[in-house]
Amino acid sequence: MVRDSRVLSPTASTKASSTLPFATLCVIASSAALLLLQSLYNGHLGSVVEYDDGVYFGASVNLVHGILPYRNFALVQPPLITVFLAPFAILASSTGTRVAMESARLFTDLISLLNVVLVALILRKRSNFRQTLGTAIMALSTSTLQASQTILIEPYLVTLCLVAILVLFEGEKLTSSKARIISAGVIFGLAGATKTWAIFPMLVMLYLLIRKIPAGWWKLLIGSAIGFGLAVLPFFIYAPKSFIKQVIIAQALRPQDGVDRLSRMIQLAGIPGISQLAKANPALGWILVVVVYLIAATILYLSQKDHSWSSSSDLAQFAFTAALTVGLVLTLSPSYFYHYGAFLAPFLAILYATLNYDFYSKRVQKRRISGRSWTQMALTAAFVVLALADASVAISPPKMRSEIQITPSISAALATPGCLWSTQPSLVLLANDFSADVNGCPHMVDYEGTTMEYLHVHLATTQTLDSPQLQKLFLGWIRRSDVVIAPTFQLAPKSTQYLSQNFHRIFLSGKYSGFWIFKRTMRSSG
Repeated sequence: MVRDSRVLSPTASTKASSTLPFATLCVIASSAALLLLQSLYNGHLGSVVEYDDGVYFGASVNLVHGILPYRNFALVQPPLITVFLAPFAILASSTGTRVAMESARLFTDLISLLNVVLVALILRKRSNFRQTLGTAIMALSTSTLQASQTILIEPYLVTLCLVAILVLFEGEKLTSSKARIISAGVIFGLAGATKTWAIFPMLVMLYLLIRKIPAGWWKLLIGSAIGFGLAVLPFFIYAPKSFIKQVIIAQALRPQDGVDRLSRMIQLAGIPGISQLAKANPALGWILVVVVYLIAATILYLSQKDHSWSSSSDLAQFAFTAALTVGLVLTLSPSYFYHYGAFLAPFLAILYATLNYDFYSKRVQKRRISGRSWTQMALTAAFVVLALADASVAISPPKMRSEIQITPSISAALATPGCLWSTQPSLVLLANDFSADVNGCPHMVDYEGTTMEYLHVHLATTQTLDSPQLQKLFLGWIRRSDVVIAPTFQLAPKSTQYLSQNFHRIFLSGKYSGFWIFKRTMRSSG
């Protein structure tokens, strides 16, 4: 009876095996199946499912052709994502950008699967139950799945942060090894060069090191400076002012954007199925959100009620503080998009796997119930339900598929030996018509980022796209192009007038999208 009640007890962790238990391996296999299902079902491959993926892969294709971000085109994210994608960008020279981009999408699935495995490894000193619980929370988070549908930064950011955590902890305890602390700092620095959000878990780690290993915090800082510098300096030295304006200032001045507050709270919770209910009935959605957050808060309270903070392991303290910090940052951020929650998922997974569950074990003993059997049955049922809910998310149509589908006719329409300018880079990449290797062509891959930088940094204003200076920039690129893809609402009257005089409209890509394809008929001297 005592053995059963200790299934959730932290003391059981000391006797846990360092190998992955069968249940954890089943969770990892389920995660792989869900990711594969999402990639292969319902037209994810070959369709424009996002805007950001085209920006990152297009920037990487530019990079391997010697066209540098910040110097030759705007990129409002740190540069390391372009380096991660460089092998696939090189592959594009022989296979075409469509095959290369789809390969990079599948590689991102592998990165997300690796993240699930990393959570399991971080929890390797915990009991089999806790290790499986944390792995399942990570694997079944809707945000984890949605951030893996194409090339997005979050899976790569999470990988680096989890590797840094794995290096810093010896089981449940912070390492005192100088080499390991510096190495973890280097990895955190690389994470910051992938997305600046990495600074938040690193600051939490600094706080713990200051409290527990005072001689270690500066080693982590040195390592992070080395990692960040190695990744960023090659780009920064070519365009220091543009780097600061695009990556720091433009992001800091970014206007409020993204999903509404209810959707944000749902996605941060990461529970499959709630989003669909909330869309159908927002009032019910708010009720479910309140219930879920109250349950989570109650579990946190009960787990710590009879335990002091100092009695928790270093890993548990880190997980709690990091989850709270990242959760608050994402909740209060002016902008939020559906894939942001993937950054919170690993910290929540580690947190709930490292809580003290003695309050539950005592109730099990009092009622003379086999805690092990009841817990396993309940968690198995919950896993099946959540996995089925995730499967429904995986087979749902991609976010933008109803708007733009890449067909042979589109590829033929875009074909040109000259320059192509587009406000939707994914469309051009999947149509095999990206013109990074054509001299003299405009190299813009991020229309939104270019607009953000130009309006909020160069002009220090929040004007609309009717800004004469910005539209003059776009018109200059259009004059150099032989094919233009853009919705008319993104262009000023002078640009649309120039297009009507020198191009003919050959395709409207969907009933609601408004994306027109223009092909040049004559070269104007004006």
